[in-house]
Order: sequence, then structure tokens, then C-alpha cells
Amino acid sequence: MTNVLRKADTPWIDAVAGGPEYLEPAYYDRILRPYVFSRRTDLNLFHAFLTESTLPRNATILEIGPGTGRATRVLGRQVGLAQIDFVDQSQRMLNHLQSHLSSDAGQRFIRSDAVSYLLNSSSTYEFVFSLWSLSHSIHQNIGRKGEPFGRTLALYALRKLFGTALRRSGRFFFIHFDSTSEEQRISLRQRSRIETWLAPGIPSPSQLVIESALAECAAQGLIRFRKRHLKGSAIIYSSLDEALEVFMNFHMEGAFNRRAEFKDVVTEVAQDLSKYRRPDGRIAVKPGCFIYSGVRL
Repeated sequence: MTNVLRKADTPWIDAVAGGPEYLEPAYYDRILRPYVFSRRTDLNLFHAFLTESTLPRNATILEIGPGTGRATRVLGRQVGLAQIDFVDQSQRMLNHLQSHLSSDAGQRFIRSDAVSYLLNSSSTYEFVFSLWSLSHSIHQNIGRKGEPFGRTLALYALRKLFGTALRRSGRFFFIHFDSTSEEQRISLRQRSRIETWLAPGIPSPSQLVIESALAECAAQGLIRFRKRHLKGSAIIYSSLDEALEVFMNFHMEGAFNRRAEFKDVVTEVAQDLSKYRRPDGRIAVKPGCFIYSGVRL
């Protein structure tokens, strides 16, 4: 195992930027693996929702955390992107997205975390969605403000989203990670070192906040929603080194790459990943997700 602890064998250690910039868009796309649930990718599931929801062409839309535009491109083909606000913490991601889209006066590229944006914005939408991203903002607010206040801010922001930002008959669609999955048990075991409110095998604060906001707003007659728990097909990594890069830089966002415990974290992640090694040497780890979708009444 010592070979994975030398910097020469971990060239990916320098790939993560500090702060909200996270990863270079091209690198992000390179290390992102397909997420497949019952033979349908996360993008297939999103496409199916758009097909069933009968959103009007060029609806007014908010995308939280568009990243490099994976879901944006699906949306554009189905609904159009004439009136859309993109909210992302990374300016480099927003710049990348803007450079790859046809320019439209109705598009806005807003650098902000989702909780802050929802708290301060007066804009309203016919559709709001986020694939995998909403949890980041909730957890970052908990990290900055402390757990009780950070949760309260996030809960208030989501109440505002479902109560006022989403127009009547407006739709929403969120994909959130599953803390009980093989994938997240490995990641959260390490993330809990510095984000003490996280733990493998139990719902994350972001999931609890989202579900609390949904339940409260549904009880008030503001929304109707559906929750689905999906278990994914194993993601296959050709080697332990490849899996380590993805877990350290993608799932854990490079949080340990400059910390004193880097070697300990890499060693433990390698040990956990090795439990899922196949006879041919490949690593196969299963993900999971929750999908929350619904309509404003």
C-alpha cells in the first residue's frame, strides 16, 4: 500500500482548487463516472421527468449547480433555455457553461451558493432542479454558520423556494446522494473527520433538511411531492489508483489533499475500496440516490 502514499504516485493531488472553484471543468468531466439505476442513467431519469411533466417551452427555470452542463443540455433539448438562471459557486464552471451555450438575453449566470441565493432572491420560476448539487450548499452553510443555525438557514431557504419562488403549477426535481450506499459509506467515513455532522449509514443533514421542508410545505397544502430511493449499478474502476483519484478529488472534493492526515485518509480509503476488488483487479462500488420531485399547488 505504500506506493499510493508517495506524491509521485498521486499526481491528482494538485488537481483541486481551494475554495468554491473545486475542479477544472474538463477534469471534472473526465473523472465523473456514469450513474446508472435499473439501466437508466441519472440523465435518463431527468429526461423521463421532463417528458412526463409537460413543462411549457422556454419556461422560466432555475438550475442549482449546473457544473459543466450535463443536465442543462438535456433540458435544452426538451424545454429550451431562453429563460434560465444558473446558480453555481464556481465562476470557472459558469464561464465554461456560458461559453458552450447559445447566448440568450434571458439567461443569467449567478455566482452564489444555493441557500444564499434562495434567501435573497425575489425571482420566481416554473421549474427548479438540481442534480446532486443542492447538498453542497446546505453542508457549506452548516460548516460556516454551525450546525443549528446552518440547518435553520437552509430550511428557511427551501421553505421560501417551495412557498414563493416556485410559481403555482411549477415543478421541481432534485437528485440527492444516498448516505447508506457503498460509495458514500467510504466517502463519509473520511469526510466526518472534518465535517463532524456527517456520518456514513445515516441520512445527511442536507437530506433531512430537504425532507423536512418538503413535508412541512406538503402539510400546508403548498406542494405535492414524491420521494424515490434508487440503488445503482456498480461503478467500475480499472484500478485502485483510479478509484482513489475519484474518491479523493470528486467525492471528498480534495478536502484532505493539503491536510496533515492525507496519508491516513488515503490508506483508509484504499483499504475500504479494496473490499470491493474483483478477481480481475477492478474495483466495483455501488452508489445510491434519492429523487425528490413534485409540483406547486
